[in-house]
Amino acid sequence: MSDTLLTAVTVVLYESQDPINIGAVVRAMKNMGVWDLRLIRPCHYDPNRIEQIAHDTRDLVERIRHFDTIDEALADCVRVVAFSGRRRAARWARHTPRSAAEDLLEHAPSGRVAIMFGREDHGLPNDALDRAHAVATIPTTEHFSLNVAQACLLALYELHLQAGDVTKRIAGPKHAAGAPTMQEYEQTFADAQSALESIAYFKTRNPELVMRAVRSLVFRAGPDARELLLVRTGRHRSAAHDRPRNAPCGGRRAGGTGPSAVKFGLPVAPGDPDDWRSRAADVIPGGSSTGSKRPSALYGSRALDSALPTHFERAEGCVVWAPDGRRFTDLGMALGAVGIGYADEAVTRAVQGAAALGNVSARPHRLEVEVAERLVDLIPCAEAVRFLRTGAEATAAAVRIARAATQRTHVIGCGYFGWLDWCSDSAGVSPAIASETTWVPFGDVDALDAAVNQHAGDLAAVILEPLIHEIAPRNWLAAARAACDRTGAVLIFDEIKTAFRVRTGGVQELLSVLPDLTTIGKAMANGYPLAAVVGRSHLMEAANRSWISSTAATESTGLAAAKAVFDWHERVDVPERMARAGGALLALVQSALADAPWVEVRADGPPMMWQLTADVPEALDALIASAAHAGVLLKRGAYQFGAVAHDQRAIDSVAAALPGIMHDLQPGPRR
Repeated sequence: MSDTLLTAVTVVLYESQDPINIGAVVRAMKNMGVWDLRLIRPCHYDPNRIEQIAHDTRDLVERIRHFDTIDEALADCVRVVAFSGRRRAARWARHTPRSAAEDLLEHAPSGRVAIMFGREDHGLPNDALDRAHAVATIPTTEHFSLNVAQACLLALYELHLQAGDVTKRIAGPKHAAGAPTMQEYEQTFADAQSALESIAYFKTRNPELVMRAVRSLVFRAGPDARELLLVRTGRHRSAAHDRPRNAPCGGRRAGGTGPSAVKFGLPVAPGDPDDWRSRAADVIPGGSSTGSKRPSALYGSRALDSALPTHFERAEGCVVWAPDGRRFTDLGMALGAVGIGYADEAVTRAVQGAAALGNVSARPHRLEVEVAERLVDLIPCAEAVRFLRTGAEATAAAVRIARAATQRTHVIGCGYFGWLDWCSDSAGVSPAIASETTWVPFGDVDALDAAVNQHAGDLAAVILEPLIHEIAPRNWLAAARAACDRTGAVLIFDEIKTAFRVRTGGVQELLSVLPDLTTIGKAMANGYPLAAVVGRSHLMEAANRSWISSTAATESTGLAAAKAVFDWHERVDVPERMARAGGALLALVQSALADAPWVEVRADGPPMMWQLTADVPEALDALIASAAHAGVLLKRGAYQFGAVAHDQRAIDSVAAALPGIMHDLQPGPRR
């Protein structure tokens, strides 16, 4: 930035009345390469809230300066342009945003230049305009009520274009393909003709004329070799899908006890090879090895509704297809494990490449080192890394490391940390093990301090989930940090769900409270099994004094997926995309529920991962079932996860389904 004229540009906001506008201006400045913001008598605002509005702008927010007077704010400026939409009697020199940018950058080599904006309700007063060398007005229609942040963005955009030296260059495709050969074209046309013949398309049509139209269409499209191959691959996969399915292996009996399912909208008899629900119930206790995916967990009191999907055949983007061909827009996104989208091309390509080269051997793959190095750069508290496969393993390993490092045993916790013995009181867990953990309420500083004081002499760790329904209060996390510093215990954040989602570096990056150890997983590898413990080197060394090991910890496909996800985060503000998509979906559901009070369900929480709650569980079950019947998959309770793949088309599909979902839940007879 030191070589650009934009370093000389200052934005001045006069008596801002709304913190949201301050945040929006900060976002615009960060995007356009301007770093100096000065506020004259602004409203009260929370810097952390500004960062929630404008992601990844802590560096800019920390530079904001406050002034009591206009003269103090402009004292070092050699050129000032004030933006105003109101006509004034005085005859100031007039600019458009473009000519203002030219004027300011012409003077920038001589010193600091400023653009100044006024209050949201009345704009800039005359005494502020008196201190401007020129006034800029943004051309609009007769409706000229621009938001101050919008006006600032337009001004900064023109400055950015005029400077012309800080725009991020978008890299070209990593795998550009050349032009197809005629042999490849001819094979494609042969495949197309074969496909049309298979559905008797030529029965009443002239094949020569049809194929000439196909040729003309493909040649006009001008595909590259890779795109043409994709068309051919789609044809072959479609053909494979159309083949009759083999009978189920093992001589499965024709009868069955499970409920009927649905096949292409028609009932499926128990024992039918497509009755996946009852087949699962026969051989898998509960119906699924993943507790949260069992019918009872998915649908609650509606679990026996045989028309509700219990299994999937294919997933792509944010859409999943049931084995019977029905299509659903998914808001649960694999319990938050998928943050980019199902079958993302870049992630899939990386995984396929790793698998093709042999995913395991008698030595760890080099990707273990590469991904660990990237994590040290991405997670604020990370200095060293240990990989595992699941979040439950990672949290258990973090507690084991803390106990080995401190030579103590007791743990204080708040959150859900998986199913392993150290954090469970389920059947089969020794009461002696369960007694080693004390649980405290979320966000309760007094309860946390009391528990720490009670167990200070034997306290190994405090482990917290920094987001449970809401992002944790910063003072609660800071109190945990202070308590661990005071007692010598290890502070652990479980950021399995929040890293690579709330921020790339998790809640600790958002709130600047650093733990000693952090567990990460889920969205880190976009659904592929990979988790990790990261943290301070001197503590992580304690892992060598214990035994924490897994055959699959260094398996390469999960590591390859994580590396591809890191590349996504480097190219795109993924957490911002998740929050934007999740927030749009949350707003739609909240509005629909507000218009349908008879549903008796609430939607709230952070936009990137929000929840559905109800005072009566059956009300929530009814909503989930109705949504599934309408092609929308909601998670009971927490959480609905925003994903990059939730594009406008997906959001529109949910919006279109919601009125019917709410109508179906109306009490009394249907109209």
